[in-house]
Amino acid sequence: MSRGWIVNEIVRRVDPQGRTIGEIIQEDINVPLGIDEKELFIGAKNEQQLNNIADISSIFAFSWKTWQSIVYPSFLGGQTVPLKSWWLKFWLALGIPLGHLVAYINENNGLLDLVFPGVTDLDDSTLQLPNFVNSRVVRELEMPSANGHSNARSLAKLATVVVEGGSIDGVRLMSQQAVKRAVGNGVLDSMGFGARLTNIDFHPSNTFTNAGWCDFSTAARDGWVGWLGIGGSLLQWYTKENYRIGFGFCGTMMHLIPTNERGLALQNELSRCCEYIYNKDQKKDGARIPSKL
Repeated sequence: MSRGWIVNEIVRRVDPQGRTIGEIIQEDINVPLGIDEKELFIGAKNEQQLNNIADISSIFAFSWKTWQSIVYPSFLGGQTVPLKSWWLKFWLALGIPLGHLVAYINENNGLLDLVFPGVTDLDDSTLQLPNFVNSRVVRELEMPSANGHSNARSLAKLATVVVEGGSIDGVRLMSQQAVKRAVGNGVLDSMGFGARLTNIDFHPSNTFTNAGWCDFSTAARDGWVGWLGIGGSLLQWYTKENYRIGFGFCGTMMHLIPTNERGLALQNELSRCCEYIYNKDQKKDGARIPSKL
């Protein structure tokens, strides 16, 4: 959360009008691209935006089903979660029961109050996820790194702006030079928890571009650039010689799996569809014609 507040203060001082990131999104992105203000915003400003937000499900709502899918063999109904990493399977198989145990101890013995004295003086129902992020007071806050609300269509439109060199449907938001600078100069760095989100297994760091986007350059999301949210969303794009993809995915369940393998399964399937369409067009026309999807 804190990085969003820091970036927001930098943006306010750089913008000639002193606007916040949320205000810039509405005025410089939504209006030119024809995106309804209810479909892309940071911090709800009115009842229409509040009423258009779907609740996020509990991080433990389906955790036992996830655990059963990981632990049980396929003939017993397991192996349904598209998770390839054996490291993640191992830690989730241990971590899900442990998480339930900690929650049970906290509920009956006040473990949270022992670790964080005074925290439980607050409203317990508000403190519990996902009640915290679903509460009106949080939804109205402008937190650029944790409180963006959108749908898949709007996210895909933003991703398409990048893969099209800064413009879409005759509307230019970025110069081609700015796009190249934004995706350049990848730097290896850690998010602080030692897990590399770019691969199906754990690695010490991620590749971040000038704009802070993550370059998913390893096997799991080879060629994809962008980011993903713990609430289940994805904003990523894919640029290849033969075709370009702007991809948006919005879930409503906090992901126990940090790599968002559900979104990855859709991305891989979309890539296969694009390859099929391109190869089919190539055979039909007898020429290499890049496809825009």
